[in-house]
Order: sequence, then C-alpha cells, then structure tokens
Amino acid sequence: MRRLVVLGLVLLVAAGSAGAAGATPVDLRAPKITDQFVDVGGGVRLDTTLIVPAGADPTHPVPAVVLAHGWNLVKGVEMDEGRQLAAHGYLVLLYSARGHGSSTGVSTFDRPDAEGADVRKLVDWLASRPEVLKDGPGDPRVGISGQSYGGAIALIAAGLDTRIDAVFAEITWSDLDHAFAPNDDEVARAQGVGGPLKQQYLDFLFPTCKLTPDMCAALSSAHAAGHATSEFQKAFGPSSPVTLADRIRAPVLLVQGERDTLFGVDEAVTTFNRIKAEGRSEVAMIWTSGGHGYPDPPAERDVKTPDPKDVVASRLYVWFDRYLKVIRSVAPGVEFTWWDRSSGRWRTSPSYPILGEQTIALRPTGPMTMTSPAGGQPASYRESPGAMADPANAAKPPTDPPGQAVVLESAPLGTSADVVGPPRLKVTLSSATGEIVVFATLFDVAPDGTARMIPRDVAAVRITGAPGQASERTIDLRGVTEPVAAGHRLRVVLASTDAGYGARAAADTYTVSGPLELTLPVLPHETHAGGPLAVAGGVVLGLLLLAFALFRTRRTRGTRRPGEVPSA
Repeated sequence: MRRLVVLGLVLLVAAGSAGAAGATPVDLRAPKITDQFVDVGGGVRLDTTLIVPAGADPTHPVPAVVLAHGWNLVKGVEMDEGRQLAAHGYLVLLYSARGHGSSTGVSTFDRPDAEGADVRKLVDWLASRPEVLKDGPGDPRVGISGQSYGGAIALIAAGLDTRIDAVFAEITWSDLDHAFAPNDDEVARAQGVGGPLKQQYLDFLFPTCKLTPDMCAALSSAHAAGHATSEFQKAFGPSSPVTLADRIRAPVLLVQGERDTLFGVDEAVTTFNRIKAEGRSEVAMIWTSGGHGYPDPPAERDVKTPDPKDVVASRLYVWFDRYLKVIRSVAPGVEFTWWDRSSGRWRTSPSYPILGEQTIALRPTGPMTMTSPAGGQPASYRESPGAMADPANAAKPPTDPPGQAVVLESAPLGTSADVVGPPRLKVTLSSATGEIVVFATLFDVAPDGTARMIPRDVAAVRITGAPGQASERTIDLRGVTEPVAAGHRLRVVLASTDAGYGARAAADTYTVSGPLELTLPVLPHETHAGGPLAVAGGVVLGLLLLAFALFRTRRTRGTRRPGEVPSA
C-alpha cells in the first residue's frame, strides 16, 4: 500500500473540519432487526441483536460491524449507533458480553481466552450469514467498535483474529495493570514494581466482585496492600491489548479523552506506538476533550443525531468506509488529531509524535522533605474520580495537608510553550524505609500567583529500594494539551498521599533532591497560531506547509487479501 506522508505539517482546523461524513448515502428505510443467542462454547451463550440494513441480501452482501459495550452495560446501549451504521449500509451485530445482561458466563474483564475467544465465535457466526460480504470461505468483511471495556476487546480480538478488517477503539486501556495501578516511574515500571492502586475507581467499578475467583482474590490482595500485588498483575495483566498489539493487522483508530483519569491519553499512546513500531497496519489517534466521568461535548460524539461537525462519529464512518467498503475516494484522515481546549478548536498533524522538547530547571519553594502518614490519612485531594463533570467537584481546589508535599517551580517562561503530551520529571528520591509512594501533579502559575492544575490528574509512583538510598528517577507526568503563556511558571507538586489511591500502612519520611528538571513535549514555535482563530463554517482557517509530500511504501496485512487497501 502506498500512503501519502506530509512531513512537519501541522493543521489548525475548525471543529467541523477534522472529520468528514461517510462516503455512503444514508438509507432511511427501516432495517431488519432480530434477537438471538449465539453459543460461543464452554456453556456460554451471548445475547445478540442483528441489524440488517435495507437492501442487504445474499445477492447484495454488505460489510459487518460488531459493536462492543462498556463495563456493567448491555447491548442495548449500542442500539442508536447500530441503527446509524445500518443506515450507512453496514450489517451490525450487538451483543451483551459474558456475565452481562442475559448472556451467561463470568466476565474476566477481557482476557483473550474468554471475551476474546467469544468475539472470534461471533465472527464465525457472521461468516455464516448470507447477507455479509466475504473475503473468502469463512472470512467475513468485518470491523469492530467499542468503548472502554468494549474498546479493549475490540483491540484484543483484532490481535487474535486476522479476519477483523478495521478497529475503532475508544477511551480504553492498553496495559490493564498499569491503568488500574499505574507506576509512572520508568525504572520501577520496567522492573515490574506494582503501582499505587486506583482505589476509588476500583470501588466504583467493582462494588461487588463478579469476576472469576482468581481475579476477585487478586482485587482483595491489592486493596489490602494499597498497590498492585503480584497476584493482581497475574490476574489482570492478560487483559491488556498491548500484549497483542504486535499481532494486529487491521487498521486501528484510537480515541482517548484528554481529561480521562481512569484511562488517560498515555494508554492510547502506548497502543499507538506499539502498532506503529510493528509497521504492519495503519493506526491513527484522536484525543477528545472528555473521557470517563465527562459528558461528550458538542461536535465530538453524538451517535443519536450525527452531524457533519461531529468529528469522532464522522471519523468512525470514514474509517469503516475506507477499510470495510474499500472506497478509493475516502481518505482515512490524518494520523493525529487533538482538541485544544484553550482555544476551542481541533488541531491535527499527519504524524505522531510531532513535537520538539524543551527542558527547564526547577527549584524548591520550601522544605525538601515530606511525611507520609500511616494509612494515608489525611490525604491530598486532586479530583473526584468519575465525577468531575459535576460543577461542585470541578470547583474544589487541589489541597495538600501540611508537611505532606514538596513544591518545585520554574522561573517565568521567556516564551510560550505549546505543550501536547506527557511531560517528564527528573528528580532524586529517598525514604527512611526504602519504599516510596508519591503522586506528582503539574500546575500553570500565572504572574499574579493564580495556579491551575494541568491536567486535573496525578502521576502515581511506587519505588522499592534500600533505606535512605537516594535514587535518580524519571517520572512520566499526565498528558497536557494546552499552551503555557510566556511569563507563567510551571509548578510540580510531589505529594505523599492521594485520596483516590491506596495508601501505605506504615508512616515514612521522603526526601527530594536534585537534579530537578522538567522536559516538556512542545510544538515548535514556528507552528504556533498567531492568535485566537475565528472558527466559522467548518472551514480550515490556517495551515502551514513545512515540507513537500512524499510517498512511502508500508507493509500491508499480508497476502490474505491482495490489494486490500487501495492507494488514495
């Protein structure tokens, strides 16, 4: 396949310009809808709904799309999207995952040998339908789309089954162990040290454990410890799309929320990088302004009343039209799109990462030691997990109990920094016991001293070592997608506790020392907008060409379907 690559090009676009409507005319005739159970083996029967678009029959077969729902939901939540896809000419299969709704079985939170195998059986079932377009015997033309729990199974299924031809995965995880118990210290993560547990989120997701016995036991052990135990990592690690990402051959579009504190943009970046590095399938990524706990803003996601300005929904139709209907005139879109909340516009780039780096020195503003109280109480407050769309929660300021945080700050910036992505903090840490648990946050501090947390999320770190031994560390902070103005300072707060996370049982004292550096992923200054853009009519208002277009050849998905994706 030949693919157009524009080097160094950044587009500044209006909200209606980052996506395009699907190429297929909408058919308003009523589809045929039937309910049935599908036996997927092992005594598990899945409750499914089949939506056959008007005009689809054995002589006029059409591509299929499987829609996967989120955790603790059922197939019906996908009905509106299913009807819209049917109106665009797709046969759609909705299903309730094992352990959900009327489906039997016990959930494993997307293990490949359970929920992953179930999707493969659903693909087998679609291959038996005469209305479904085939690429060969037993090989239906099929895409899969899902959000959160459903987004992960879309990626896992694509890694298991090369018959899947296109993937659309939203607000989901890459590494489930890291998503539920992140360790954002690069060395500790590589060593397999379990990170602090997202206690409040897990209490919300699993008020009572309905998973397999080993997973329930692992949850209990992690709750008691306050961090991911080896049992937890063993039980939840297999449900990680990243472990199968190098086997994915279908084009993948990842959508992640910039304010999502359950599955942050770093989860999408991990999956994106793994697929791109393998080079065996197309991959693109969109960062929206929302995520778990936030409503979908206008012009981002509305499947009930799709609008040409609805960027995410439009890209879904474009993605499937390109790779399932194989319509040559449809371009799949740029590789990276993100929502700039500071200016209220979409911005795009033909590649990710698109950034340069800027490293700035930090200095302490007070004591370089902090206490970690027994049991983690009192605790620092940063956010109310899953409930930040509530104005009352959004208005609560971040707070730290006295003596439980170290504050580091930069000098005023000489020029603005357009930050897009996760900054990295270099710092040296030690503790009296050798175990360290800290939570890092970033603030934009205006000249008048007003501090704004960017984003409203924390990087969690757990380190194990010798008592009193100082260790230089690199901490990946949460992803940032907004500019920091000239004259503003950047502040990093390292806290010993966080109300949303598990805590250490024993008290301790932590010491912070240098070198102290913050590295920002920034857009080069020559690509900055000259000022606020007036968004009007869904027209691209500014674009800067920095290089000529060139063609390069990339490997396709093998010989199963020669010429599967025609050149644009």
